[in-house]
Amino acid sequence: MNLCNINGEGVINRFWCTYLPTTEEVNNYLGRALVLNIYWDGSETPAVSAPFADFFCQPMKLQAIDNHFFNSSTEKEILFWFGADVEFKKLNNNSLYLHA
Repeated sequence: MNLCNINGEGVINRFWCTYLPTTEEVNNYLGRALVLNIYWDGSETPAVSAPFADFFCQPMKLQAIDNHFFNSSTEKEILFWFGADVEFKKLNNNSLYLHA
């Protein structure tokens, strides 16, 4: 799945994602199974390739919010939301590609 395709110069000020169900077992599995690949400058090879849990600095497990209204017993369908706040602007020549 392609989450975002941005053409031109700019800065991603915020990137987030979440999914349901968020039982601990599913949460731990998805944190490792979902891999974020980031490409830039038309490269065929990702500059960043990491499981979601590692990219978001939660290598042991992603932190789930326990809310009984959103628990699922089937765990067959996973709802996934994401967003990227992008600011298109000219960058100077010594700008870094990834900074957190």
